[in-house]
Amino acid sequence: MNFMPRDIPLINSRIKSGQARVYTELEVREALEQGKSFETLDADIVTMAFQSSMSGTSAMLLVPVTSRGVFTRAEAIWLNGLSGYPGPAPNERLGMVDTLVFADQQHPERPSYSGANLLVDMLQDNQIFARCLSVEGDTYESSFAMRRLEFARFYILNAFIPPSRWNPPFGEKNVNAHIRAIHTGSKVLVNGAMGIVIGTGTCDSPERKSLSLTADMQDMDSDAIGEIEMDEGLPLANSIALALPVTGKDVMESIATYLRRLERDESGRGISAADERMSVRLKERIQEGGFMLTESDFVLGECLPGPASAAGRQGAVTRP
Repeated sequence: MNFMPRDIPLINSRIKSGQARVYTELEVREALEQGKSFETLDADIVTMAFQSSMSGTSAMLLVPVTSRGVFTRAEAIWLNGLSGYPGPAPNERLGMVDTLVFADQQHPERPSYSGANLLVDMLQDNQIFARCLSVEGDTYESSFAMRRLEFARFYILNAFIPPSRWNPPFGEKNVNAHIRAIHTGSKVLVNGAMGIVIGTGTCDSPERKSLSLTADMQDMDSDAIGEIEMDEGLPLANSIALALPVTGKDVMESIATYLRRLERDESGRGISAADERMSVRLKERIQEGGFMLTESDFVLGECLPGPASAAGRQGAVTRP
């Protein structure tokens, strides 16, 4: 059986009609181990999931502080004792403060409590205690649950793709076609919520591939937050799921290559139970028609991640 190339509009039409062939990484790996060929699967999409440290994660929140017209601007704000960064919009006359918080922040009096713990508390919809100092010198206190905020959004500066999910070296032609299929604007799941790729990660390199992502916190599932072993960085981890469009034989072979060499872990599968759950969640979302691929992925923007991130620093732009 010959694999027929397909484009994003064709795959989306199959999603709409309920005919898309969607597999998780583990399903593809098990099929290959059973002697089946990738051509026989005739996959349209393979869902990949992985966990990445919450280091480099931030959240922008619209925090309610007091009533309208009580104070002009916020000089400082604290959430559960952690410093926030007021701004950029002057909403303080409305009694609310645009507040930026970072996962890597440490509590000044509680070493075990970080900004990542604060974000998890928000996702669990626990009450968050806010204290705000106005430019007039007055202090205001309030509490809120994240699900009731008018605005709460994650920004992930670096979601590192595990080396086990791509094939070194990155610079060779047609290598890692499955990762090169992810572009600026590609849809993803971030902790179970719909998100988008906004570019390469700030620490992206040929040796450590990473993405920048954003997603609405209010749609996230706190159970998706995991824990990973880290030599450096935060052990709490975001769960990321990508929909890899199998548009050609190069993508198909690239996926098969990394799956065949994937070392088995303590589960005996090489893919964690948490990653498989997120892959299944994305697969089901696609099959239900609630997740369409972005057709402009193959037209607009740089191909991510890949040599473009390094070449771009030298003035070159790599396109699909």
